[in-house]
Amino acid sequence: MNSVVTLSGRPMKLRTMGSGSPLLCLNGLTQTTANWTSSARLLAGFGHQVLLTDLPGQGGSEPLPDGNPKAQAELVFEFLDVLGIDKIDVCGFSFGGRVALQMAALRPDRIPRLILTSTSLGAGTVARLVVMGWLRALDRGGLEALGWDALPWIIGDGLLNGIDPEQMVHATVRRNSAAGIRSLIQGILDDKAPALESIAMPTLVLAGGDDRFALADEQRANAERLPQGRFHRFAGLGHALPVEDAKGFSEVVSAFLRA
Repeated sequence: MNSVVTLSGRPMKLRTMGSGSPLLCLNGLTQTTANWTSSARLLAGFGHQVLLTDLPGQGGSEPLPDGNPKAQAELVFEFLDVLGIDKIDVCGFSFGGRVALQMAALRPDRIPRLILTSTSLGAGTVARLVVMGWLRALDRGGLEALGWDALPWIIGDGLLNGIDPEQMVHATVRRNSAAGIRSLIQGILDDKAPALESIAMPTLVLAGGDDRFALADEQRANAERLPQGRFHRFAGLGHALPVEDAKGFSEVVSAFLRA
């Protein structure tokens, strides 16, 4: 079901699938709710009510004055308040994982379980340099230049070998605005992630074994710092786990939520 929620005059898309325990899935940087479709359908089939939305700056929506993950997290709580949802499990992918982590730090009483998927928390020098390069590519050549620059970092070899990369780049251009994505990239660079030791709820960290951006070893180390952290590595997959293996991803997520 598709609808629109208005927050202080700001429209936010809402897609829901399934019924049961609610699960909010937050998009990666240049993604929209469309990128969750396969995984969301599978999760709905496992008995979860999946909620999807485009964060401000995604999908051509108006960016926030400050696009950092903490500001996004505060807005997501307003979004949930309008929906009348008090507690909800949250699964964030990449940039969405940063937002999910900030939500867990701000209101741990409202997030029973947390899932961080392919989430680089800025600990790695390479990841930060890559993001800085994306910002320069965007300023130099717009969304198309960013799309080509980001593609080998965010899509694993298995999927890259089976798709038309030009179509993926064109989808990024078609679905987003340069101003919106620029605000989110700057937000990543300005992000101050909360101390992982302070995140007390059960947290599942998911990593692709071949992820070139959010390295699996770094994500394993992050999981070990979480008081109730668990780690799962998907062998042979890259960064975009919910897209590269929707079935495997959904099975692992659902098993964690039902444990």
